[in-house]
Amino acid sequence: MLDQPFSYEGTAYDLHSTLTGKFDLSAGSAAWRWWFGGEDDVFGLGLGAAYYQAKLRVSGSATVDDVTVQATQRWDEDTVAPLVTLGYKHAFSQNLRVYLDASGVRKNGGTLSGHIYDARVGLEWFPWHAVGIGAEYGVSRIHVKRDGSSYDAALDVDLDGPSLFARFRF
Repeated sequence: MLDQPFSYEGTAYDLHSTLTGKFDLSAGSAAWRWWFGGEDDVFGLGLGAAYYQAKLRVSGSATVDDVTVQATQRWDEDTVAPLVTLGYKHAFSQNLRVYLDASGVRKNGGTLSGHIYDARVGLEWFPWHAVGIGAEYGVSRIHVKRDGSSYDAALDVDLDGPSLFARFRF
């Protein structure tokens, strides 16, 4: 919000203006992973697809000496891109294991392009046969870009941090 009088060529004007924006990014993926290795150590390779959608809405209004102008612009794009996953698991016992997991999706060309990379390291403990807990540290990098005829937009998000999960196995 900007409420400030100004003058132009000696004439004073009273200005009241607002600008709001909302950005939504939705992403989902599905992949099949093949596991190779022995009982305690396994390596995984997965292939699949990722879907992501970006929505942007910007609204603004300005009032100068009782004359109001309002405008709203919306943008909605989505795309599907190939997904590759890699994984490693080491079992210390049937109830305790450590894992590394990485995935990436990249889409070039078209109006909506970009990449999403994700990596995690974690520990799973199952004090009961089918119920356990997991703790992990994850790093995600998201870069989405829109190249359009009327305007361009870009989103860069870096997410880092720990997570705690309830785990269920069947």
